[in-house]
Formats: sequence, structure tokens, C-alpha cells
Amino acid sequence: VSITDDDDTTPPVISTVTIPNTPMKIGDVVTATITVASDTDTLTLVSGSIAGINLVSISKASDTTYTASFTIPEAGTDFAAGFDLPVSLVLKDSANNNSLAFTAGINLNADAIDANRPTISVLTRQAPTSQYTNADSLTFLVTFTEAVTGVDAADFMVNGTTATISSLTTSDNLNYLLTLTGGDL
Repeated sequence: VSITDDDDTTPPVISTVTIPNTPMKIGDVVTATITVASDTDTLTLVSGSIAGINLVSISKASDTTYTASFTIPEAGTDFAAGFDLPVSLVLKDSANNNSLAFTAGINLNADAIDANRPTISVLTRQAPTSQYTNADSLTFLVTFTEAVTGVDAADFMVNGTTATISSLTTSDNLNYLLTLTGGDL
């Protein structure tokens, strides 16, 4: 005699959601690990997001573990390391029982999300400061929206003059001094 329970009313239970404790940037694919109460059923995703980014491609790893992924989008929200990343997750079993919404944030010490490319926020002439000059060089302050590394003179283009970039220096990777010399300044 076989007995089946056609009246399954027990919803799945989500106990934890974790992501790697590492900085993430635009284009990174992040795998989330979802721990659930043991269930031989295969759960499906009703809705889910981490840091406001929708989860995709959920798959069962075991009766207690699922994985889902998300990709860090450009122009999303930046989160500092140590900040509670918001989580919203609902799973469903084959009897159409939805889990309670899992909303416990993820807080890891190195899980910063950088979803915005740095841009130049300030470009001002530093020396000489007067509008008209016969100086042999011009120095500009270039300030980025966030610290950047690997910036060199080849990253800039000079238009409207035959002057060339003679130096590019920084002390903090946020503010750069760009000096033009020669040509028809």
C-alpha cells in the first residue's frame, strides 16, 4: 500500500544566503549559496535579489543547498564593504508552497560592490590661473569620482593646441595634476 500526501502545505524554509567575501565590480558574476531545510523536492525561484540585483539561474546542489547567480550591472548602486547587502528571496516547492520571504542582509568585511565606473568630476586649470597667459606650461587639476590607478598620460587627449602632456602626477589616486608644455599654449 502506498500513501501519498496530496495535501502538502509545508513551505520551504530558507535559513541562510551567502556570497563570496570578496570585492565585486561591473560585469562580475556572483554566485549566491542558499541554504534551506532538508527537502528532497526541487525548489524554484519565485523572486530574489541581492543588493537590488535580480538572481538568475537557480540550481539545486543538494537537498539543503541551492546556488543562484547575479551579474553586477553598470550604473547600479555601490555598497561599501561591511555594509548590509539587502536580500529578498522567496522559493517555491512543487506543491506551490512559497517560503516566507528571506530578508536577512549579508554583511561581509570585503564584499564591496562597485557598480559605477569612475568619471572626471572636476577639471580646472591650476597654473597659471589667469584666463590669458604666455606661460610655457599649463597645469590642470583632474579629479575623479573615486580613486583610480593605472592612469597615465596616454589616457588623455589634447585638442586645440600643439602642446603635449609633459607630466601626470597624483598623491592620492583621486586628484591628478596634468601638465601641458610646448606648442601654442
